[in-house]
Order: sequence, then structure tokens, then C-alpha cells
Amino acid sequence: MAKIVRLRGYDVYGLKERRRAACLTQLELADMTGIPNSTISYMEHGQRASGPRVRALAKALKCKTSDLITPPPAKEIDREA
Repeated sequence: MAKIVRLRGYDVYGLKERRRAACLTQLELADMTGIPNSTISYMEHGQRASGPRVRALAKALKCKTSDLITPPPAKEIDREA
């Protein structure tokens, strides 16, 4: 029987880009959310985030939670090149 692996948390997409667009440093975002700045750095590099952290980030960045956890659309490849 195959073992079921449950991943905890959510992948966070575009966090660094949204933070920079809001003209915030990791430390400023950490102060706004209560999330350690080291954890924000880890999330910007692929660490998964819990639901409460995603909600705190969305509130601070003035976006929807779904904006942070929905993968960006795949880029089309120009096959004529």
C-alpha cells in the first residue's frame, strides 16, 4: 500500500515581487505581520507557509490570500523560433 504524504502549508508565489512593489524590506514586512524576517526570507526562497501566515502577508501587502497561493500562469513557448 502506498504511503500518503500530506504537505503542510501553502506554496507562496510572488512574495518577493509583491514586497518590493510595496517598497517594503523583509524587516518592515516582518514588523507588520509578526512573522520573523528570517521566515519571510525562507518563504521567498520556497519554504511553505501556514494559513495564518499567508493571511497576515496578504493583509500587509493589500492583496487577496489567493493572489499569494495561486501559481502564476505557465508561459507560452514560441515554437517558431
